Amino acid sequence: MTVFSGIKIESCGGVYAPAEDSFLLAESIGAQPDDSVLDMGCGSGFLGLIAAKTARWVLSVDISDSARECALENARLNCVENLEVRKSDLFSNVSETFDLIVFNPPYLPTEEGEPLDDVSLAWDGGRSGRVVIDRFLAGLSGHLNPGGRVVTLGSSLSDFEKTISVLEGMGFQVSLPARRKLDFEELVVIRGIYDF
Repeated sequence: MTVFSGIKIESCGGVYAPAEDSFLLAESIGAQPDDSVLDMGCGSGFLGLIAAKTARWVLSVDISDSARECALENARLNCVENLEVRKSDLFSNVSETFDLIVFNPPYLPTEEGEPLDDVSLAWDGGRSGRVVIDRFLAGLSGHLNPGGRVVTLGSSLSDFEKTISVLEGMGFQVSLPARRKLDFEELVVIRGIYDF
């Protein structure tokens, strides 16, 4: 079991467990009491549960059945009732708009034909590392309320500067509230405020 900021997370088979990137992002979520929050690609439910400690309501979505079951189990473990879990491939089954969207995307580059299991989907970003990131950015603005925020993770391995540039081009005010150098990459938390 992982315990972080008072939230208990049980690991589940086939589901990405919170790791260093998750903890870095969790420290910068910044949910507010009136916020509606979308936890994109929820995995174990960790980031959504961190947000739910403060936010009014959290919708956690994932394409993986195992991840959604794990997120529900961890919500029950923490007695969290202001969190809903739903199946969705990114925004495909999300019609609502939100004050805050949190996403720890798959960002590691992988070679074509590399064998992948269920857990690998949490970090498999395709050849560029940006396949899922770019799809997410394309749907983002249509799901944020005016003044809404996005908090996501970027890696030097998948050109986080491009994510910053795309967000700024969409009208977001962008900042980098946290960064951490690891052996083979640098991780950054990217926060954007939707300025419309």
